[in-house]
Amino acid sequence: MKRRSVFWRAYLIFVAVLAALVLAATLYVRSVLKDYEASQPERYVKDAAAQLSAQAADGSLWTQYPLSDAAPSRFEEGRDLRAAYQALISAEGVDCVKQSARRTDDHLVYDVVSDGFVLAEVELRPEGAPVTKLGILNTQKWAVEEARPVLLARDYALTVPDGYTVQVNGVLLSPEEGTSDGAGGTSYALSGLRTKPEVEISDPSGAKTGCTFKGSKAVPDLYRYSLTLPAAIEVTVDGAVHPGQPLEGGLVRHDIAQIAKPEVTVSDRYGNSLVYDGEDGLPLTYATITAASGYTVQIGGQTVQPSSSSIPSDYEHFAQYVPDLPQISVYDAAILQDQAEIRATDPQGAPVELEPGLHSYDLTALAGRLDAVPQEVADQVDVLDVAQKWSLFMSTDVRFSQLAPYLIRGSYQYEVADRYAHSIDITFTSPHSLLSPPFTDISVTNFTWISEHCFSVDISFVKHMKLTRGGMLVDDPMNDRFYFVWYDDTDDRVDNAAWKLAGIKEIVDDAGT
Repeated sequence: MKRRSVFWRAYLIFVAVLAALVLAATLYVRSVLKDYEASQPERYVKDAAAQLSAQAADGSLWTQYPLSDAAPSRFEEGRDLRAAYQALISAEGVDCVKQSARRTDDHLVYDVVSDGFVLAEVELRPEGAPVTKLGILNTQKWAVEEARPVLLARDYALTVPDGYTVQVNGVLLSPEEGTSDGAGGTSYALSGLRTKPEVEISDPSGAKTGCTFKGSKAVPDLYRYSLTLPAAIEVTVDGAVHPGQPLEGGLVRHDIAQIAKPEVTVSDRYGNSLVYDGEDGLPLTYATITAASGYTVQIGGQTVQPSSSSIPSDYEHFAQYVPDLPQISVYDAAILQDQAEIRATDPQGAPVELEPGLHSYDLTALAGRLDAVPQEVADQVDVLDVAQKWSLFMSTDVRFSQLAPYLIRGSYQYEVADRYAHSIDITFTSPHSLLSPPFTDISVTNFTWISEHCFSVDISFVKHMKLTRGGMLVDDPMNDRFYFVWYDDTDDRVDNAAWKLAGIKEIVDDAGT
C-alpha cells in the first residue's frame, strides 16, 4: 500500500510540473506572437495616422502644416479643406501602402491612403537591432521619424465610357471638357485636388458609382470585362451585340465597362452559347484558313462557310479574260469547344494535314507545278521568246508593233506597253548594241496551270548590252513570273484564240514562291 501511495504522489507531481511547463510555454509563445504582431510597421503607421487625426481635430496640425495660400481649384472653391481632411483621415477603411523606393538608411516610408488617394506620408526608423524568437520570428521595433499630411495640389486623369456624366465635388463636367480616347471612352482632367474629392459618375440610365485613385489616375468603379475573340464569335451585352475593336489576324477585342453588372453572352455560329462571368476562361477552338477554290472546311463536325471569296490580286489585271479563274476563300472557323477537330479537304476530296495548335493555315498554293513547259503548250507559244521580246522592248531593241501581237489588245499589260512606247521615258534609254549571245543564264521553270485557259511560268535570264558611248558593258537581269491567257482579241468573228501575255510579276524571293 505504501509503495502504491508513493507512485501516485510522484505521478501527480510529474503531471503538475508538465502542465506548468506547457502553460509557461503557451504563455511565452503567445507573448512572442503578440510582440511580433505589435512590431509590424503597419501598426506604427496606423497609430501615426490616428495621431494626425487627433491633431486635425484640435487644430494643431494646421499650425505645423499650414494650408497653401494658393487659390483653390474650381473643384474645391468654398470647401472646408480642414474639415474634409479630418473626415478622411478619421474614417474607417483608411489603408497604408509601403512606398516601393528603396532607402539606404533602413527607414521605411508608407502612404496613408483612402480609396487610393494619398492623405499622409509616414516615415519610420528602426529602433535597436532585430531580435529572433522561437528560431523563426524576427521582430524589429520602430519609431515614427515623421508623419506629415499630403495636401499638395494634384492632377488626375479620369476616363469614363462615352455618354457617362461626371461630377466632382458637385461640379458637373461638360462633354466639351473631355477628349475622346478613340476606344469608346472620354477622358477628363481633374486638376488642383488637395483632398480626396467626391466623384459621382453616372451612366445614361442614371446608375451612379465613384472611383478609386491609382497613381495619377482616377479609375471608375465599374464592372470590367475584356475578351479577345475571333470575329466569328459574337458577344452580346445585356442583349445588344457588342461590336468590339478589330485587331490583326481576324481577332476582335471586346472591352466592356458598366456601372451595373452586365450580362455578357458569347455565341458561335453553331448554336453554342454561354454566359461569361469575367473570371473563367472560355472553351474555344478557332483558326483562319485561306484556301483556293474547291476546298472544304469543318470544325467540330460542323461545315464552315467561307467568310469571303475573291480573285487573287495577282490575277486582277487579266481576270476579265479568264472565266474560270480560281478564287481564294477565307474560312473563319471558330466554335465554343475545347480542342475541337479542324478538318480540310482538297478539291479531290483528299484530307489535308493541318499542324495542330496553329490559328492560321494557307492552302492557296496551286498543285501540279512542272519543271518545264508541257509540249502541247510549247507547240502553241514560245514563252521564252515572248519574255525576251518584252525585255528587248523595254530597252528599245524591239518596237511596240513587234510586241503587240503577243498581248491582248486593250488589256492592262497592253496599255502599259503602249504608254511606255509613247512616253518620254523611252527616250532616256542610252544608245547601245546587243552582245552575242544577247541572253545567258536562261531558266524556264515552275509551269503551273491556273485554270484551263490560264497558266504561269517563271522565266529568268540576263540580257547583255554595250553602250555606244564609252563602250561600257551593261547586264540587265530579269526574274519574273509571266502569266499567259488563252484568248481571241480579234474582231473578225473567227475563233483565233492564242496564248497571250497578260501579266508580269517580279519574283522577289525564289522562283518557287
